[in-house]
Amino acid sequence: MKLVVATPYPEGSILAIARRAADDGSLRALYTSGHAPAIARWLPDRIVTASGLRRYLRRRELPGIPSGLVKDRADGPELARAVVAHIPHMQALGSRTMYAAKMAFDRAVARELPPADAVVGIYGSAALTLRTARRMGALAVLNFVSSHPAEQNRYLRELAGLHGPNHEFVPERVAQRVERELSFADLVLVPSRFVANQLLERGLSESRVAVIPYGVDLRAFSPDTGRTPNARVCCLYVGQVCHRKGIPVLLRAARALPDVQFVLTGPLVTPSLLRGLPPNARWMRPLPHADVAALMRKADIFVLPAVEDAYPLAALEAMASGVPVVVTDHVGTSEAIDPGLNGLVVPAGDHTALAGALRRLADDADLRSRMGAAGRSRVAGGHSWGQYATQVLSVIEGALSGRLHG
Repeated sequence: MKLVVATPYPEGSILAIARRAADDGSLRALYTSGHAPAIARWLPDRIVTASGLRRYLRRRELPGIPSGLVKDRADGPELARAVVAHIPHMQALGSRTMYAAKMAFDRAVARELPPADAVVGIYGSAALTLRTARRMGALAVLNFVSSHPAEQNRYLRELAGLHGPNHEFVPERVAQRVERELSFADLVLVPSRFVANQLLERGLSESRVAVIPYGVDLRAFSPDTGRTPNARVCCLYVGQVCHRKGIPVLLRAARALPDVQFVLTGPLVTPSLLRGLPPNARWMRPLPHADVAALMRKADIFVLPAVEDAYPLAALEAMASGVPVVVTDHVGTSEAIDPGLNGLVVPAGDHTALAGALRRLADDADLRSRMGAAGRSRVAGGHSWGQYATQVLSVIEGALSGRLHG
């Protein structure tokens, strides 16, 4: 099998697919944007050494993938997106530049797509790529890493209370592009039944949808068996600060639990949500992967109260770290949880239920210990990135075989 993979940003699942394909010799090319070696070659040294850019470039390294297979495209739009993303109070412009960068990347890949048996593109960045793949006779595979745009917008209205123009809504033009991607895709990879059901309700056949849960880096995220207990129970949130992730619900729960310390870390998508933080809550700017792992090892509870989230890796990473998790029923990762055994699941948008679940864990150290150990055991038994990628390649090969014998 000859496989081409295309992603404008370093998303964990699609990079896992590329790494496994590189290992078995089936990867023909990985198209991406902002690849660290390519960017560093044409930027002045004094700019490359700036701390902010160094952090950006570290995130854009692709260990495990031979540099000769990496095709860097649409760097200009990607760098514009990265710059705007760091300008305060420019979230609406940041969303527009993000979508523009994805479109530029898609156009660039589609123009030079090499012959292949299968092409894997990613949600929101692959309409032209997948159309070209089909015209070339390749299997068009869409990695659907988010909820369907219509469902995401519905949950933002119904559960987060957003109305009118707002940068958190998926724009109509983007929703239409995603629909085109779905129409071109022979196979759609989704991480959860939560997302699969959305697509099936919109007419996709079960045979075109493959549910394969994501993996986790079990070496980077592991329990700290010798940790010193916190003076106060520490509840950790890792993710974007936005309505979609349920931050208003989380802060209402925090106000109901003044004896629990809440730590939030992640990008500010909607900074206004942090105005008037309760005294027992603090926000930290986004951290490198290793620092997030260290935070998780020190936490007593992990919480993710999203109104919708396809399959957030942070919840898996917390489970791998031996930390009990509390998520909502609109979080795809809830499908990896046996409620009461290795975590708790509460209704999306319900701050009272969230506060009650957190109270239950905060008051019972033995329960936290048991749930944390059970969570680690669950992800260690079948949620590595290697296992994920092996399943994906097997499904792609099966689809190709079905074509030959269909």
